Amino acid sequence: MCYYVVHVIIEKSRAEEWLHWMQQEHLPKVMATGAFSGYLICRKHALPNETPSDKCPFVIQYQCHSRQHLDRYLTEHAPALRRKHEQLFGGQFTAERELWQSVDAAQKD
Repeated sequence: MCYYVVHVIIEKSRAEEWLHWMQQEHLPKVMATGAFSGYLICRKHALPNETPSDKCPFVIQYQCHSRQHLDRYLTEHAPALRRKHEQLFGGQFTAERELWQSVDAAQKD
C-alpha cells in the first residue's frame, strides 16, 4: 500500500479555521475523487522540552488505492484543490508532500 503524506504548518491564529475547512470541505472533496481509501489527520503537540511556536503543524496521511490512482489524482484533481487552499490560506501556511510505500505493519488489540 502507498501513502500520500502532506505536512502542513499553519499560523496558530488560523489553525482551527483551517482544520474545520479541511474536515468539512477539503477532505470530503479529496475522498470523492476515488483515489484514496482513507485518511488520517494529526496535529502535532509540543513535548515538554520543546519551545512553544506561533505555528501549528499537521500531517495528513492518505491511503492510496494504487500509484496509478495517486498519479491521476495529482494530475486531474490536485491543482484545483491546491488553488482553493491557497486562496483561503495563502501566505499563512507551508506544505510539503511525500509518497511513502509500506514495508511492514502490525497491530495489537
